[in-house]
Amino acid sequence: MKKLIVLSFLVLLAPFTLSAQRYLSGMKGVQFTGGVVDGFNGFQTEIAYSRYNRHSNRWVTGIGLLNRKVSDRMGDIPVSQVTVNGGYFINLLSDNRKVFFLSVGLSVMTRYESINWGTRYLPDGGMIQDRNRFIYGGSASFEIETYLTDRFVLLLNVRERGMWGGDTNKFHNDMSLGLKYIIN
Repeated sequence: MKKLIVLSFLVLLAPFTLSAQRYLSGMKGVQFTGGVVDGFNGFQTEIAYSRYNRHSNRWVTGIGLLNRKVSDRMGDIPVSQVTVNGGYFINLLSDNRKVFFLSVGLSVMTRYESINWGTRYLPDGGMIQDRNRFIYGGSASFEIETYLTDRFVLLLNVRERGMWGGDTNKFHNDMSLGLKYIIN
């Protein structure tokens, strides 16, 4: 009878004491995200590597591609940027079961910006004065993570980027959806 009481007590207590082994120091993950830029004026895609450390925070480094359009009197001019970035995300909020996480992050980045794919002349004969170049800047992000399984994580990221040194707009916002795979 004593064993039955102890077993019943453990079964009743289990939902309140058990939690998944997530956001542990040393965990690593690879993530792929894609989304829209400046409303629906373009798209961005990124592949990144995450490494978790103490206090449920993480370092993220990645490379990505941002492609958007700048309006001109003759139509839209494509602007593409290849991005390399690195940043630190702080966990702000999580539930007791370690399924839902809200993080905020700051990143530094450098990009190579290509305007009209390097072509200087427009179809109407006009010449583009802006040139291709390396630009630099940073971003502030809010990210929501929801664990689908112990290895797969669904991501929703909202980011505001500020880029200097280029000839086009300085600030861009993007919203992206992605999937992260936890390596270990």
